[in-house]
Amino acid sequence: MKIFVGLLLVLLSPVAFACFAPPASMFRDHAALVSESKIIVIAQAVSASDGCSLRVVRVLKGSPPKELPIKCRTPDSGDWMTSFFSHTDSSFWTGRGGRLGVESNCSLIAPAFEIGHSYLLVLGVKPDTKQFEQIEGTDDKWLQFVERALRSASVPPNNSFKPKPLRGSA
Repeated sequence: MKIFVGLLLVLLSPVAFACFAPPASMFRDHAALVSESKIIVIAQAVSASDGCSLRVVRVLKGSPPKELPIKCRTPDSGDWMTSFFSHTDSSFWTGRGGRLGVESNCSLIAPAFEIGHSYLLVLGVKPDTKQFEQIEGTDDKWLQFVERALRSASVPPNNSFKPKPLRGSA
């Protein structure tokens, strides 16, 4: 009987149904993400009574609602807060992954926002790990890619952006 109960507990645990392969749509091509989005804004996380709120600084695409449909939460110890070195890190471009992780049930981990930092928010699309990227200013390569894609309005999918190497690197 103990074996049966133990086996039943193992089979019904969330680990038994873990996400072994997240959907490819969470890691889609950078250009496809930009073209499929309805709204793209630069927002800044500002202090609020409940932790933080997001203030739109600049609209790049679409018409954002007065209240952004994103719960602003401040980072916990397990959150990955990175800008991929202003998105010059090749892992952002070759792996198609962003700063958001994937839960064991194949959903995205809710984004966290640091007060005073800016974020490029890509809204109105299916979940993607690159939807809430931290940007470090106008020299950020992800921001430059998005601006260029919006100007051309017809960047073909799989058009991989290759950032220039950093000085002193091979």
